[in-house]
Amino acid sequence: MQILEKIWNDIKQGENLDLYPLVIVAFTLAILNLLGIVSEPQIFSVILAALGFVAVSALVSRFKFDDLAYKIQAIQKGNQEQMRPLHEVVSRLGIPAEINFEPGESGTGKFYKRLIEYICSASEGDEILIMGQSRGGGEPKETVEYQNYREEYSKALLQKAKEPDITYRRIICFEDSPGEGKIQPGQVRQWIIDHSKEMLAIKKIKPGKVFLKKGKTLSRSDVFILKDKVASIVIDIRDPSTGLFHAEGGIIFYNPPNGQIIKKLYSLFMMTDDQSIAVKPEDFE
Repeated sequence: MQILEKIWNDIKQGENLDLYPLVIVAFTLAILNLLGIVSEPQIFSVILAALGFVAVSALVSRFKFDDLAYKIQAIQKGNQEQMRPLHEVVSRLGIPAEINFEPGESGTGKFYKRLIEYICSASEGDEILIMGQSRGGGEPKETVEYQNYREEYSKALLQKAKEPDITYRRIICFEDSPGEGKIQPGQVRQWIIDHSKEMLAIKKIKPGKVFLKKGKTLSRSDVFILKDKVASIVIDIRDPSTGLFHAEGGIIFYNPPNGQIIKKLYSLFMMTDDQSIAVKPEDFE
């Protein structure tokens, strides 16, 4: 019944009127041939005529398709022209600060996902700077998805650090004297330890472009900076049940409009960097 209803709707709307007669003729000829009323030469002639109709129908459909594609392209082009002033406004005014916040034990890693996008966008001559705090204690509870994005974040940083014209600086901050700080479990999270060891391996290949230091805490916040472009401050929350700190999200600033904020965060990083010392392989022991 649905098929018959579809056929009837097509006929009322004038759709496929050239094809339905062919279907009727085909079934009629098949029955007449079985009854011996028409001969095979006659059937062959009708088939040739039917193929002609099919070819014409295909050409008509092709013309309609080409016309539709042309109209779609025209609409897209028109939209691009209409959107251009908006893009120009955004480029001048910039993007407002963005907040990504979620608990690690139920998080999806969306903050790391955003940072990965900025890391991958870094190009020749860019400088990536990260300042993180040694939080001590055990490893926090995190979802698998959160851990996966953090692992991708670490890989993206290391991959970008291998590029010849990218500078990567990281400072691990301690409450005590940086000379006494050990890059070991209980002081630093395991993924930071693994990441730092790989940084030192890259540093051997790229001296003067990769810097790993440890310093005294000047600010409790973690900071991510893509110099002159993007910066973020991590929101640090303590879990009252365990006493552990959890980096659960952050505020992301763009230039424009937050160029001055990014410069101040860069100055804070370099102030800490001036008071920091290089991490050595023995610091992991």
